Amino acid sequence: KPLFRRLHRRVALTAEGARLAEFLTGNLDALAALLRELREPGAASLHVSVEPALAARWLAPRLGRFRALHTGVEVSLSSSPSLVRVGVEADLAIRWSMERAAWPGARAVRLAEATSFPVMAPALLAATAALAEPADLARCTLLFEEDRGYWAAWFAAAGLPGFPLPRGPIFNDLALAIDAAVRGEGVALGEPALVAEDLAAGRLVRPFPQTAHLGSYWLVLPEGGQAGPVSAFADWALAEMASTLAGF
Repeated sequence: KPLFRRLHRRVALTAEGARLAEFLTGNLDALAALLRELREPGAASLHVSVEPALAARWLAPRLGRFRALHTGVEVSLSSSPSLVRVGVEADLAIRWSMERAAWPGARAVRLAEATSFPVMAPALLAATAALAEPADLARCTLLFEEDRGYWAAWFAAAGLPGFPLPRGPIFNDLALAIDAAVRGEGVALGEPALVAEDLAAGRLVRPFPQTAHLGSYWLVLPEGGQAGPVSAFADWALAEMASTLAGF
């Protein structure tokens, strides 16, 4: 059976190829974990799969704190928005969902609510005509993530449902939009965990206090009791997130 289809300048998996790829990926990941254990007897490994924006702007900068507390654990961090099979492709995962709170074959623990609010560089705020109310953002360049729906939800939460959104660049990841806001390129929607350090350091400011609820982040763990590195990481992540959100 063919595993690939040749397209213009690329190839794509057939249905049979996709099934085989899923099977092989999980088994090769498990083999890699076993080889690490055989190569370094007594060393514990931990593969964590995380939403890209949360990985870049929250977890990666703090991962050294976990490693300092658990020096015998080798952490492998991968960023992906696709859910992996915990216990097979990753030891645990952190995923965002607007409504979902459970995943087959896993247990989920809420890590944080994903609330969102406008953020912008102080220099851009100073250079913009007075922003007295949310509708004044129509004079600004808005930075969008994936589509315009998240900004529409924020304007609705601010009492302006159906507000005509100005045009602006669209990024495929929230971290990219926030980075652009830090550079003064426009106004992005920030989440507490993703912008806490920038707000504290003065790289970003909040022009308005209104927030919109846009789902939650979840720790997705193997079913049943899980001791060792997985449990240690989950406990650490929950405490670290609570500390991050203490000022919000």
